[in-house]
Amino acid sequence: ALAQALVARVEPNPRTLSQPDITYEIERLVIDLEERALDERSEFTQGAIAEAEQEGDQKTAGRLLQQSQAINEQRLSLHRRRDQTRLLTRPVDRAASAASAASATRSPAAKGGPGPEVVPTP
Repeated sequence: ALAQALVARVEPNPRTLSQPDITYEIERLVIDLEERALDERSEFTQGAIAEAEQEGDQKTAGRLLQQSQAINEQRLSLHRRRDQTRLLTRPVDRAASAASAASATRSPAAKGGPGPEVVPTP
């Protein structure tokens, strides 16, 4: 499933990514797959809860409700993990960071501004 997800995605092109960017994209895809699995389990559990309640089986409905709560906790954990992945392994815009670094190291004259002030000595 992971390989199919990688192949099916149009952007970004894996051939043009650096190793850290590939790692980031794979982690995002894994999280997406885990989220889909949780969604499917949640839908199934909600249906089973409805059936148990229709049949008057409170014991089963209670057990399924606990499972539903556990799924919601897993989903919350997954969302936290997604946020951490974005913050910790987010790909850096290499062109922007290179331009920023280059402009920070240039002198004011090279940036098109006034050069250093020359004070004549008496």
